[in-house]
Amino acid sequence: MKLSMCLLGLILSAAFTKAEAAGPVIEDHPCIRLESDCKLAGYKKDDHKEKNGLYKDCMEPLMDGKMPARVKVSPADVAACKAKRDAQHK
Repeated sequence: MKLSMCLLGLILSAAFTKAEAAGPVIEDHPCIRLESDCKLAGYKKDDHKEKNGLYKDCMEPLMDGKMPARVKVSPADVAACKAKRDAQHK
């Protein structure tokens, strides 16, 4: 019984360590930060018919240099996302 509890503890510890290590890598991507800001402002995936779409009404205007309503983003994040996107599409 003690051995199984120890193994369970090790497995859970390893799982949380791996999740913590993976988390910041994803959040450090500048486009993910912009997407999160759009979501916080109320934009939703597939809600473009209501002029509230995550990509069509928030992300695309940001990439075109426009600031959608309700969204507060860093110009540095927009520039970093554009650079990352352009580098991936070369």
